[in-house]
Amino acid sequence: SRDGPRREVTGELVAVAISVGRDDNVRPGDIVGAFANEGGLTGADIGRIDILPRMSVVEVPAHRIEEVASAMRQTTIRGRPIQMRPAENWQFRNAPKQAMR
Repeated sequence: SRDGPRREVTGELVAVAISVGRDDNVRPGDIVGAFANEGGLTGADIGRIDILPRMSVVEVPAHRIEEVASAMRQTTIRGRPIQMRPAENWQFRNAPKQAMR
């Protein structure tokens, strides 16, 4: 484990649904990688991720949503093009990152 303070997720996160899931053999690392490499975020910017059979839901910073959405239009995950849409009121299976200790 890394020592030292972990960078807190700052600002409001919003949930977005993306059009790839477990049936596409997508893993959390694939999603983090795409949002980090293409979307310009860092791993610490990204909140919770739920991977379902045909879609995934990811928390991203609200103030970066336009930039991320625009970048993700050109992106593929596991060879599949991504459609991204808001996932308002999504109930994540895990507690928020800040609450995990």
